[in-house]
Amino acid sequence: MEKKYTFSLEELAFLLNYKDNQPFAKSLLQIVYDELKETETEKIFLTAAHSLLARNLLTFDEQKQEVFPKPDVEILFNIFNRPSISILLQKIDFQNDITITGNIYNQGDFNISYQSTNGIVHTIKNLSDYELYAEAKNLLQIEIEKQNINIDLEETLPNHVVQEIGNLITLSIEEGKNILIENGVKPSHAEVFLNDIKTTKSIYSVMRLDTQDKGEVISDKGFFIIETAHTQWILSHLEDSTIFDLSQLDDNSTFTLSQLSKGNFENGMKTLFIS
Repeated sequence: MEKKYTFSLEELAFLLNYKDNQPFAKSLLQIVYDELKETETEKIFLTAAHSLLARNLLTFDEQKQEVFPKPDVEILFNIFNRPSISILLQKIDFQNDITITGNIYNQGDFNISYQSTNGIVHTIKNLSDYELYAEAKNLLQIEIEKQNINIDLEETLPNHVVQEIGNLITLSIEEGKNILIENGVKPSHAEVFLNDIKTTKSIYSVMRLDTQDKGEVISDKGFFIIETAHTQWILSHLEDSTIFDLSQLDDNSTFTLSQLSKGNFENGMKTLFIS
């Protein structure tokens, strides 16, 4: 299997339609096309099929007069279309006012990553297990830095405080400090953390998505990273909860707050692949 595949929006929509995922295929086409008639969609898919044939990613069965994905592409899209584990990675870059997303999918012994930075070009990579952490950092566009604030800070924050992290950034140091102290954070740690998050550049989230029997998607496990001008903080969910979405966690749910390292990033990723 090739390491990396790049598809146009139309090619990806064609392959998803072939794999009976018409809703996803339609949503992709809507990125650049207005409401399409059936005949217009057929023309787009026909052009995409010719392109994939020219790139040797499809084969044509003359007897059946049908096209089929090459075996490697078939494997790739079986994972992409129906993964057993789906990881969503997102970066909110406040300095440049952009949001970047990517996915890692797993099915059995296979892992792939998927990303489209502009909605038009879509990249899918075949990954080995030992490449997962490096690819996660690549999708997030994050470098785990040497900490400029080097203190032994590890605290526990309740869910309702984590939900209000954005508000803590806007409050005065004294107001924010009172909130953190009321929730068990040491005064010296509260002051260091609050002063630092005033310089927040980006917030990253890494979460596992699970689809329930009725089609509902829930956020099952995950962690956040706050990147400031001086350091990086990681907020990891402590409970073995079935739901990670902050708005759905109760007040007894807690998070650890500590400085980011290669070790706790990889440990956070590992937990997402445990069923």
